[in-house]
Amino acid sequence: MNNRTAANSSCAVGPNPPAARDYQLRYTFNYTRDVARVRPVYVGTLAAPNCAVFYSVQRNETQPTDHVSFSFTVPARMTLLFAVGHLHTGGINISLSLNGRAVCTSLPTYGTELGVAGNEKGYLVHMSHCVDSSTGVLELRKGDELTIDGHYFVGSHDPRLLYSDGTHLNVMSYLYVGYYRPDESKRRDLDASFWGELQGPAARVVGGLALPLVEA
Repeated sequence: MNNRTAANSSCAVGPNPPAARDYQLRYTFNYTRDVARVRPVYVGTLAAPNCAVFYSVQRNETQPTDHVSFSFTVPARMTLLFAVGHLHTGGINISLSLNGRAVCTSLPTYGTELGVAGNEKGYLVHMSHCVDSSTGVLELRKGDELTIDGHYFVGSHDPRLLYSDGTHLNVMSYLYVGYYRPDESKRRDLDASFWGELQGPAARVVGGLALPLVEA
């Protein structure tokens, strides 16, 4: 196997790689000429604990469920259209609460078959949606408090996995969100000051929106 170098930015996957193949894609899309009615949708990432890009969990037989949480105040009115969790192997779930009331939970699916692509035994292969068209939108008002809670199993024996001693390094508890701003001007101006009311060091302005976000 070749080593990665500046001149060679990729590594060979084996001594006899498969021959190149051509693929064709077919897709369908919808469009409108009535662009004045189109609402821009923004994408962000909510991360626990405290906007951490990643963190580690250690084996704990006494309390085998590790819990992290992060809360923030919504800076302006918005409509949440979509939300889905992102966890690593060992994750139990990630949930969203609004003003102390549980709204939804994104659950992992673990693979059950050896050598089957998309259902690899012992690996996290899918996360359920927390908010989507089936649940309906979530309306958020200025001053609302949103909380995300991430849970990992840290016991020494996790029956979902092929191997685990309970410790998982560099895990994530993310909630990817898609939303629009009902009060946005017709010119679609991105006014950073409009979003600057969120207080605290966790807030970062990303492309005109200030939320406790990790750039997706």
